Amino acid sequence: EILGLDIGLHAVKAVCLERRGKSLVLKRAEIFPFTGNTEDRILILSGWLEQHRLKKIHGSIGLSGQKARFQPVILPQEDTRSFGQAVAMEVLKFNELVSETSLYGFAPLTDREGERRLMIAMARPAVLDDALSMPKAAGLEVVDIIPAPVALFNAMQAWGWVVPEPVIYADIGGSATEVAIGSTDGLMFGRSFPIGGQMFTEAVAATGKMTPVQAETFKVTMGAVS
Repeated sequence: EILGLDIGLHAVKAVCLERRGKSLVLKRAEIFPFTGNTEDRILILSGWLEQHRLKKIHGSIGLSGQKARFQPVILPQEDTRSFGQAVAMEVLKFNELVSETSLYGFAPLTDREGERRLMIAMARPAVLDDALSMPKAAGLEVVDIIPAPVALFNAMQAWGWVVPEPVIYADIGGSATEVAIGSTDGLMFGRSFPIGGQMFTEAVAATGKMTPVQAETFKVTMGAVS
């Protein structure tokens, strides 16, 4: 079993999966809102984990694309370095430019003729410590951190929605939008932009002369505004 958490400013999205043979089975999927300060949110998350007996299983959390740096790398066929060696050199060069140390991970992409491709994700240690603080305080054992654009692309791929032509995938949150561009060749681009559903709610409220609560309900129930 593994628990996946996407901890936002106003809510947590949680999924619990179980591996059965070669398949992953969805056991639970929930969204629950946050209210109050950080301590209250920790208590809410801790109570939810305890209620569903999830504290003893491993957890994976999402990291907003705004807090990660993405670097695509293409290695020519004659480059004899391993992916690990090439990535270590790229990260070293980047750290020298910004005078700070970044933690990183990478994923190979589908090879094309004459080249090898991969995507690096980097984040400052302080950013990761901040992302880990709430799940750890709630009693969850975190084993992986995944940049949200990468998680978005992986989800689309698992559901069979990735096609041969490059496609933009977007997940619109309350205050940010996660974007991934990819195809069956793999992930090509990942970013996050500080524009989300709250902007649409405010626009609906202003246009329709509604309260923010009415505008949010209208937006969610209608799904589109002419």
